[in-house]
Amino acid sequence: MKRIHLTNWSISNGKYNVARAHVPGDVLNDLYVAGQIEDPLYADNLERLSGVFESDWTYTCNFEASKALLDSSKIILTFEGIDTVSEIALNGRTVGKTDNMFLRYDFDVKEHMKEGNNELSVKIFSAVNCVKGRRHPYVSIFNEERLLLRKAQCQMGWDWAPKCPTMGIWQPCYITCGDQNRIRDVQIRTTLD
Repeated sequence: MKRIHLTNWSISNGKYNVARAHVPGDVLNDLYVAGQIEDPLYADNLERLSGVFESDWTYTCNFEASKALLDSSKIILTFEGIDTVSEIALNGRTVGKTDNMFLRYDFDVKEHMKEGNNELSVKIFSAVNCVKGRRHPYVSIFNEERLLLRKAQCQMGWDWAPKCPTMGIWQPCYITCGDQNRIRDVQIRTTLD
């Protein structure tokens, strides 16, 4: 199996554009590194960034695929971590969705790839907007909308952390291709005699 790491990313939300985004990473850090926002951890800067958290962001990556790669019997796109709700498209066709920051996602993309340039886009939806107006029996008890998302709970505010519901591709992303099956996890179970 051959692994191709996808590292040439950009991000945009219509207002902000960053030509060189970091994966693994997050939107807030990329905006800061690109000089488009002030240090979010200084003074009350974080409070003025609600527009960043309330908008959807699109990560885009272009990569080349050779004929040899396309001849592989299996081509799998892997995201080890996306924060949090997203829709993934390859060459304009949806290949999958995510809704849990803590899961790894694998997508079979062989039929969506083409020889030459390929464009991968990951639209990440605002966590703030995803929970706004949603109701669940436990939310009325705890009065906490953050319970409705499988996301790092402290990002939605805590007694020891500011509200900073950032988003991004926070773990590595890569394509694995080859002509054989693979073993992803191994588990050992013991019994007591």
